[in-house]
Amino acid sequence: MPGWRNWQTQRTQNPPTFGSWGFDSPSRHQLLRIFRLSTGAQAAFPAILEGSCCLCRSRRSHRSKPRLRTASATAPALNVSSSFIGGSSQIGNVTNTRNNWELQDFLAWSKGTHAFKFGGRVRGVKITDINPNNFGGTFTFTGALVPTLDANNQPITNQPIFADSLERYRRTLLGQRLGLSATEIRAMGGGPSQFSIASGDPTASVSQTDFGIYGQDDWRIRPNLTFSYGLRYEGQSNINSILNFAPRLAVAWSPGAGNGAKPPKMVIRGGGGVFYNRFNEGNTLQANRFNGVNVLSTAVIEPTDRNNPPSVVEQQLPNVAGIYSILNQWSPTSVPNVSGIPATQQSVWQVDPNLQVPTVWVVGTQVERQLPRNITMFAGFYNIRITHVIRARDVNAPIPFTITPLTPNGRRPDPAQGEVNRYEASGQFNQRQMFIGFNSRFSRMFQLNGNYSLSKTTNDTDGPRRARTSPRDRLAAPHRGALARKSGGASRYEKTTKTWRKETLSRAGPLGKLGLRWKVLR
Repeated sequence: MPGWRNWQTQRTQNPPTFGSWGFDSPSRHQLLRIFRLSTGAQAAFPAILEGSCCLCRSRRSHRSKPRLRTASATAPALNVSSSFIGGSSQIGNVTNTRNNWELQDFLAWSKGTHAFKFGGRVRGVKITDINPNNFGGTFTFTGALVPTLDANNQPITNQPIFADSLERYRRTLLGQRLGLSATEIRAMGGGPSQFSIASGDPTASVSQTDFGIYGQDDWRIRPNLTFSYGLRYEGQSNINSILNFAPRLAVAWSPGAGNGAKPPKMVIRGGGGVFYNRFNEGNTLQANRFNGVNVLSTAVIEPTDRNNPPSVVEQQLPNVAGIYSILNQWSPTSVPNVSGIPATQQSVWQVDPNLQVPTVWVVGTQVERQLPRNITMFAGFYNIRITHVIRARDVNAPIPFTITPLTPNGRRPDPAQGEVNRYEASGQFNQRQMFIGFNSRFSRMFQLNGNYSLSKTTNDTDGPRRARTSPRDRLAAPHRGALARKSGGASRYEKTTKTWRKETLSRAGPLGKLGLRWKVLR
């Protein structure tokens, strides 16, 4: 039986590019591929068997090392929101090693009007990531209500105004130049509003395996009618989702095409099925890193329910003294001592133990019609619904209306913890789209394509890394917003290898999206 085996090793040194100056990023890629193909047809058997097997293995190692001497874990970074970022770099020496392997196998069997296919895939990944990000901490300045300053730079407490982040930073430097203490600087509207820092073991790892098996049949009932049906099952590690069966159906009909001597001028296609999206290993890596043991992620934020900055005396009150004692230690050269910060100021990441993989339900239909002068019209409609969409939510968010001057951090359901950001499968996604268009090839060198689509998309999640921490999140209904989507339509595959000019005109509006494309080929 014929076959081949290939081994490749590649090492690259990426030069610095705009946006990544100051980093060395060498990477290594190794690939082992084994492929065996066997075909056989014997006169004694009317069936034809065909099969293949493929084993792939790859290893990638990526390292980013800051070249700038300002990169240090012993000095904090400075973030003046919407103005500039300075201070010490908090990226550090980052190393990411990724090992992948994949095994695929399938068998095709044709008998009579049936074409059966069976197969499966198993793949795994192991990631070891060293990332000492923000181990030196970051001070952040944001806008707030501050007192007006008189001619002698003394605060007028009964005349509050809003100052942006740059003004608060300016007042901080002004107070230092005047020799004021940190508490006096904050009373006049200066001082950082937040300090965040990570500490612990910067090394995190994750291993994940997923598999899928399937069987399908393309049944040619008539020369112009084909019915396809199949079933797939999928599973993966790191989550508890086992009933992942995916049935799929499809039909293709060519009216008026009773034999194969004449190509059909119209094709009607329709189908539907169930598909599954994987729970990404990067989410599990995030939960393994910030589990409250390996790396502690701490954030201290000033109370925001005030019309004026706190006075020197108010900063010493027991309920806020710990917060201001950290924020008032701002210095561009030293990291404040956070050893006494309670667990309520820390945030952890978790994976819901009952998380289900996102389930995609798709149904659609399309009609294609061949017209004179090499013009093909098409129109169709499809509906996509996704349940169990992955999103992150702070399940320990403060109870509404509990953030008061006496409890600046609010009261949480579990008072012994801070933010508990949990990956959960509670989101919804819905999309409906209809489209119409044409493909035309007036000559060997010129073709024109156009399409119009009208769609509506709603969902209630903005991604798995965006934790919803608003206190209203625990009581309010899920927010639904429209998402922009690129227009889509039927496309025909062309074996054209050279295109020297291509122009696209596209316009979107409340009534849909219109696109026009033309090509000059040689």
